[in-house]
Amino acid sequence: LNDREYNATKSAVEDFESSPESTELQDALKEYAKGETSYMEKFWWDAYLYQEEPLPINTNPCFVLEDDPGHGGADQISRATSLSMSTLKLVRE
Repeated sequence: LNDREYNATKSAVEDFESSPESTELQDALKEYAKGETSYMEKFWWDAYLYQEEPLPINTNPCFVLEDDPGHGGADQISRATSLSMSTLKLVRE
């Protein structure tokens, strides 16, 4: 990132941190994680450990983010926001 992009990102993060939405999302995450060792644990089990097909012993799962055709060249902030919102929608369902 160049300085302008960095400052824009920093500003967007600070704006989000002080918004009511960030408190709402943090509270929802805490509620979701009650009784769990980690809020990621269930997701990790579902995405990786409950695979039905056999996996090689050296499998290391990862997520690869391809270019998003629906956002045609969107900047990183827009893409990260879209990805975060989509993930939260998935978790809520």
